[in-house]
Amino acid sequence: MSDGQIQLVIDLPDHGAGELGQFAQGVLNECREAGPAEEARLFLGLNTMPDPPAPFPGYIRFSAVPGAWAACGGNLTTFLEAAAWSLRSQPPPPGSAFSPDHHRIQALLRQDSIAMSYPAYLVLPGEDPAGRAILDNLAEGYLLPEDLELSPGARPAEPVWALDRAGTRLVLSQPPGTADGTPLVLRADDALGKGAVIFDLLADILDAQYTWIRKVFG
Repeated sequence: MSDGQIQLVIDLPDHGAGELGQFAQGVLNECREAGPAEEARLFLGLNTMPDPPAPFPGYIRFSAVPGAWAACGGNLTTFLEAAAWSLRSQPPPPGSAFSPDHHRIQALLRQDSIAMSYPAYLVLPGEDPAGRAILDNLAEGYLLPEDLELSPGARPAEPVWALDRAGTRLVLSQPPGTADGTPLVLRADDALGKGAVIFDLLADILDAQYTWIRKVFG
């Protein structure tokens, strides 16, 4: 489920990806301000697709069960699979369990997208011929962050992986070694391929969340 206040992203740059790009930028900003994390951070995008129920795109932070990351052995794919399973296994309560105010708020918030911030070591494609292959392997779940620690061209980064229910996918990352400046933007359909395992797992979580909400609030 979700946690925290709604963060609006309407004034953020979209990097050519519309509200999904604004959502990813908002997550990138928040994680940069919060500092490095030792585990994946998940966020739910609201009203980021066409014809939203209210004209203000934003996002909220997904809450994680305390100890979930450690229980999954710090393995990203296991953690994402467990998150989707947890959502699908929760029996939705009847809509009557929520107040009229809660129903009115939910009517204005459509769960359109999901983003994940995850620490990694990246090699930028423009700096090293291996950069593209490394990003492909990260997307497919073959590499762990520590796999690149000794690579001469690798720099610590915390890219944001974002996708929506329409299948738009992108990766947004602050250039490694910098605190500000124009982020590196990769459209997954062009740069990482449609079959990336990480994106598929995030899509499963988003579908589980969207389905759960629709069962409760219609």
